[in-house]
Amino acid sequence: MEQNNLYLLLEELKHHIDKLAEHICFKWVISAIGIALTMLFGNATAPMQAFLVLIAADYITGIIKAAKQGRLSSFLSRRGWGKLTTYTIVISLGHLISQIGVVGMRDFILLWAGATEAISIVENCDELGIYIPSFIRDRLLQTKINLAGDGLKHSIEEQLILHEGLRLKPYICPAGKLTIGIGRNLDDKGITEAEAFFMLKNDINDVVDALSQYEWFYRRDSVRQKVIIDMAFNLGIAGFFKFKKMIAALERQNYEKAADEMVDSRWYKQVGERGKRLENMIRSGDDY
Repeated sequence: MEQNNLYLLLEELKHHIDKLAEHICFKWVISAIGIALTMLFGNATAPMQAFLVLIAADYITGIIKAAKQGRLSSFLSRRGWGKLTTYTIVISLGHLISQIGVVGMRDFILLWAGATEAISIVENCDELGIYIPSFIRDRLLQTKINLAGDGLKHSIEEQLILHEGLRLKPYICPAGKLTIGIGRNLDDKGITEAEAFFMLKNDINDVVDALSQYEWFYRRDSVRQKVIIDMAFNLGIAGFFKFKKMIAALERQNYEKAADEMVDSRWYKQVGERGKRLENMIRSGDDY
């Protein structure tokens, strides 16, 4: 009986809503609201739609988290108005600036606001015990640190340098681990492939900078330049400059003599196939 009464009540409510929706005044009101929102915030493009989804998800997960922690009333009073007011003002200003010629300002602000909401969603889900992939959590945490950095007296980088120190050569830390830089544990972590290539590029640039002032280097073809860079990289600049007879032969463009001087060295015997490959490149001028 109660279910029938509830059903009839819902049907009557739906009937009144349908009649209201058909009323001309209601349509005018909805149209006026739509025009006002478009004037304030611009069209509901993909960035705006994505932001609205994110802010809805943030509030839903925030309410669930607050209810679980017994802080629902304080959450609603704290988050209900302040954050929405800030977004309303900033996004409407962004739209206004876009209208007067700075194209994309509103979407840029939506991107910033969306990133803030995404961070908040991940934090809410994390506290609710919902699994978040580590790469997403780590990226968003770094974004949060970057977004908050301007308001801090000292950045996280400055804080870690204070505590870890900055050492440009390997050393043994108090825990007995081979360490370098700002607390990088070489024994356990080592370096990544990207870091290795970054250092390689820097080291090559250092070698080239040291060699570029010499005519016997910068006037040679690219293959023989590669050989010189390779040897200087391996021996160090000071070590390579000990090959005085080879350098003199390079100045005269006597590549057979330069190759002979390479072969007639202790270094050539130490490096094995590397030496033979570089010797052939110097003699022929062909890449390996």
